[in-house]
Amino acid sequence: MAAYPQDPGSPDAPYLAFWRERHLCTLTTPRADGSPHVVPVGVTYEPEARLARVIADKASTKVRNVLAAGP
Repeated sequence: MAAYPQDPGSPDAPYLAFWRERHLCTLTTPRADGSPHVVPVGVTYEPEARLARVIADKASTKVRNVLAAGP
């Protein structure tokens, strides 16, 4: 993957090749007490829409933490 910033609307070939492979990433969200909740997640990327999706069960702690934190 490139070691320089990518324009999400115009990614280069190595960037796209990286995201076409299956990757596990980590998502860190704050718990109610402020401590970090770190979990593995799957991620997909749709360059045409400039959209990254974190794959998660809607009943999971990570989703509850994100919803509680708000925008």
